[in-house]
Amino acid sequence: MEYKSSEVKAGMFIFFSLLVLVAMIFTLGNLKDMFHEKKKLRILFKFTGGLDIGAPVRYSGLDVGKVVGIELEDAKTDDGLDRVAVLTEIDPSIIVKKNSGASIKTSGLMGGMYIDIRSGTRNAEPLPNGEALVGQESFEFAKIGDMMSEIVLQTSRFIDITDHLVADSRETLKLVQGSIGNFNSTLKKNQPSIQNSIENFAKVSTELASILNENGDALRKTIHHVASSTGEIDDILTTQKDDLRKTLSHAASGAEGLDHIVTANGKNIETIIAQTLNLTHEMENLLADNRPGLTKLISTMETDTHKISTNIDSATGNLEKTLVQGSNMLAENRRDIKELISNLRTTSEDMKSLVAELQRNPWKLVRKGDEPEPIKTPYLPPISGQKELRMQRLDKLSSDN
Repeated sequence: MEYKSSEVKAGMFIFFSLLVLVAMIFTLGNLKDMFHEKKKLRILFKFTGGLDIGAPVRYSGLDVGKVVGIELEDAKTDDGLDRVAVLTEIDPSIIVKKNSGASIKTSGLMGGMYIDIRSGTRNAEPLPNGEALVGQESFEFAKIGDMMSEIVLQTSRFIDITDHLVADSRETLKLVQGSIGNFNSTLKKNQPSIQNSIENFAKVSTELASILNENGDALRKTIHHVASSTGEIDDILTTQKDDLRKTLSHAASGAEGLDHIVTANGKNIETIIAQTLNLTHEMENLLADNRPGLTKLISTMETDTHKISTNIDSATGNLEKTLVQGSNMLAENRRDIKELISNLRTTSEDMKSLVAELQRNPWKLVRKGDEPEPIKTPYLPPISGQKELRMQRLDKLSSDN
């Protein structure tokens, strides 16, 4: 049977094409590893979202194996959570140590999931055959949405607390102003009497100070003599009790005699009482002469009290202006703050829905052209004049201070 040259060429072309196809299958499918012995390695994770069978296993960045199975582990963690066992086949020349770390990572933004094994320390012991390696928890995009929701909630609570504080500050300021007004009215009503009292007090204090300065030495000597006399009397009372009893008995008898004398000399006693009354009248005249000085002292104290009241009114007015300006600034920015909170809440909800959609349909990342175009949100410019109004109020505040 004779063959034509064209048939021979076609047969050779098909033969070489099959050889190239087999070589490509072995190269792209890693079929060459089927003829090499592999080592089994079990890795335990709390969560393996997106990891599929056949995913590569890398050791310090090098491909050393693949995932051959994923199953639920019977033993739970210390906190009662389930664990997932990932069965892998790796190169037997790779030595995994007890303190090696394993985590699930993504190859870029659009890439697939793979297991990355980090080498342990140099002095660590190798992981025994059959023992599982505990993996590290991977980062989840869903946690971002939860954290943003918590931030929005805390911000809303802070704004509510600030509003309550501003309202309480206004009420407190009104009460303080009322108390100060009552105090001022009381001072105005009693101003003459307070002035007189202060003047009299100042005069008396001045005179007492001058008297004490003039008679200071005499007072010290008198006090010293009184102290020494008290000590001597104490000694006498201690050592001469019997004599004192006798003296008291004699004094009693003397008192009886004195009674008879007083009865007999009543006119002389009346004369002494009249002299005492005259001395009292002279003391009253002395106080009347010194009344202008006391009145001046009271006037000085009243003037100082009025100045203090004026300073308190000024401080209260400045405090009220500061609180009103702070409240106005909060009111002006309330719309921007609420809009920011609304945007954060919307972003959090969109992030959660995006993550849930990607977990259900991961191929949507590749088939992006089938998705409808997003609705464009028109740009909203900021409220005009708000910044200029805030700057004018700040300039007014600085000029008032």
